[in-house]
Amino acid sequence: MFKEEKKKLLIVCDNKTKVYANLLSQLISAKDDSENEVIGSKDGSVIASVWEEKHFLANEANISSDQNILFIGSSKSAKSVIPNVSEKFNEHGIHYGWLGNQGVIYIEDRLLKKEEYDSFTTFCEQQQREFKEKVELNLLHATPNIVKGFALLLPYVYPVAIFSIVSSMKAKKKIMKQQYHTGVYHFYMNALTPFLED
Repeated sequence: MFKEEKKKLLIVCDNKTKVYANLLSQLISAKDDSENEVIGSKDGSVIASVWEEKHFLANEANISSDQNILFIGSSKSAKSVIPNVSEKFNEHGIHYGWLGNQGVIYIEDRLLKKEEYDSFTTFCEQQQREFKEKVELNLLHATPNIVKGFALLLPYVYPVAIFSIVSSMKAKKKIMKQQYHTGVYHFYMNALTPFLED
């Protein structure tokens, strides 16, 4: 009986997305299959390595085209791949796709509106990926940036405008973390095997 060849996956990230690259690597290495069901990729069938972008760029010339590479985030290297991939998932500001042996997972750089965030949290619950801390979005978060900018010119609403901008930036950062966690998990569960076998 022959031994099944293991697929090799190179996960490329930057400083900001390294935690999500490590999450995917951990999911791949987890022994989560049951007797009747394969969860994500078959246990032991994939060997994942996490490289920071600077390491990838230093070695890019030596990487063959048959190497499976997955970029996480919107780094310079990822941005050169994004226009070429065939998008497989685009919901709740989460995107992933691939073409050949190169794929990417990235998040839209914007704050979700309240109704979009509510839809996202429902999606997370369906994926069994609920978050302990839900982000509270209010009317100030929905205010268009141009109105916030104009509001800065009015001294009597200055504190409100500053609070709104700072509050929106904090909310966006928290939501993007949740989106990355969910996107990586969704990719692992639904797209890792097709990506590696395409």
